[in-house]
Amino acid sequence: MKKISFVIFMLCFTIVEAFSQEQISISRFQGQKITGIEAHGIFNITAKQGTTTGVTVNIPARLEKQLVLKLDSDGKLQIYIEGKITSKNRKNNDDDHFTAEVTVTTLNNVELTGVCKLETIGDFTTNKLKVDLSGASKMLINGDFLTKEKLEIELSGASHLKGRITSPESSFDISGASNLTLKGNTIHCKIEVSGASKAALDDFPINELKAEVSGAARAQFQVKEKISLHTSGASKATYSGDPIILSLHSSGASNINKISSQSSETRKEYEK
Repeated sequence: MKKISFVIFMLCFTIVEAFSQEQISISRFQGQKITGIEAHGIFNITAKQGTTTGVTVNIPARLEKQLVLKLDSDGKLQIYIEGKITSKNRKNNDDDHFTAEVTVTTLNNVELTGVCKLETIGDFTTNKLKVDLSGASKMLINGDFLTKEKLEIELSGASHLKGRITSPESSFDISGASNLTLKGNTIHCKIEVSGASKAALDDFPINELKAEVSGAARAQFQVKEKISLHTSGASKATYSGDPIILSLHSSGASNINKISSQSSETRKEYEK
């Protein structure tokens, strides 16, 4: 009886130990300069700006040797799993977690692919920010993000970016079935929206706008001083404000509409 009890105890201990080893946390680069994040695959990342920099990654223990966690001389952090992600037991695959918590010195560059998601916490201040999202990746900006010099955003695939950003100079390239939703403001804005993408910038006041909207894309703008807006294909664009019109041109089945306020009807039309 004692032997049986001992065997059961050891079996339970082994099972608990096995479960405890399913996930592993790895911390690196404490106190080092981190200025950018590049992630591929299925990582969920949270980032904040602070002085106590570093990264903590949580992944399945069996994939530890496949983890690529690098910091280059410019401060760009790379996070991804190299090779195929395998599972010993298909049922346990849902219990796999791929997360990272990053504290950056500043955030100048973000590159996400696959189904990665980056969520910022708190306010950020940087000189320049370049964002490149592809696949089904997402970036959610919580708090205020101040870019002192220039903002560049490129979205492709079915990627999404949403948040509040202030920048004097902004350049956007939105393609595929991507979605850009911004609050904040900018002085100069150049944007291309194509494919089945959507750009909701009606709460993102722009002093001077130069925009190209094509394909089946939808775009909404709020313009204060000057506007140059061209649409083509079956695209639709709306703008509010009373800017000086430098150029308004629509071709194909596309159209441009000026609105006095963001009505529910306009939003429904935009969402179609």
